[in-house]
Amino acid sequence: MSLSDLFKNAEASTPCTENITIENNFDGIISNPTWEQFLDYITKVEQNPEEYITVTLPVAKDGIKFVQGYSIAEDYPVQVGIEKNGETVLLEKVTDEVEFELIIKKFYTEGVVENIDGYKPAS
Repeated sequence: MSLSDLFKNAEASTPCTENITIENNFDGIISNPTWEQFLDYITKVEQNPEEYITVTLPVAKDGIKFVQGYSIAEDYPVQVGIEKNGETVLLEKVTDEVEFELIIKKFYTEGVVENIDGYKPAS
């Protein structure tokens, strides 16, 4: 069972704030997405290497405005957009499917990215 299956079987979660948005390559932007819509976007990333997901807060929390991820073969690069001095700095780390889902889910439900020191400037 994949982590997506576990998430689908979990109780529905709510986003950390109103006016949160999710976006992907083919379906576009959804404001105030449901848990099911959020899980659908994650599944699309795992099934299609041309797909991505971006979760954006209306106002940066602890400097973090958005988290996005995509897949390349077995790797899942995750990027974090941090607002600094009026600009957005993009940090990145490569994860596996499980860690990718945990990072994206935590940001959606809590607006938090843990262990930010493990991310490097995106190239």
